[in-house]
Amino acid sequence: MTWMYEGDVRLDRVHLLVAILLTWVTLGLYPAYWIYSRRGAFNAMGPRRVDDLLGIAPLGMAILSLVFAVLGRSADLATGVLDGLMSLVGGVIMIVVSFRFRENLRSWVRERERSPLAADSVAKSGLMTFLFGPLYIQYHINRLKDAGLL
Repeated sequence: MTWMYEGDVRLDRVHLLVAILLTWVTLGLYPAYWIYSRRGAFNAMGPRRVDDLLGIAPLGMAILSLVFAVLGRSADLATGVLDGLMSLVGGVIMIVVSFRFRENLRSWVRERERSPLAADSVAKSGLMTFLFGPLYIQYHINRLKDAGLL
């Protein structure tokens, strides 16, 4: 089954160094926000949907972990375990969503570009998607924008 693109896709170019700086300045919240803010565009690009819960959960869990860290509540064993569990679950969800975004981006390029090399060169590394998630996807969005394909 081929996915037919519907709707307007607007993905902004964010310089990779700016994204890394935002990740550092926001104490790790930026990648979770990035997923939340771009899920509509990626849902319009391909067959792999990211529902509201998967889009909001990493951001909510990252904010709660940050609040726990600022308030020093992680010193208590139960709160520390809860904080660690939230970080783990949020991280796993971000990885799953990153792979869905990657698949949608690749299928979107495949539908528009006749050259099979174009789709194959977009976010082809599963390892890089796993390790860097939103930053790696943003890098490929920037490449597609520079090439005039997005």
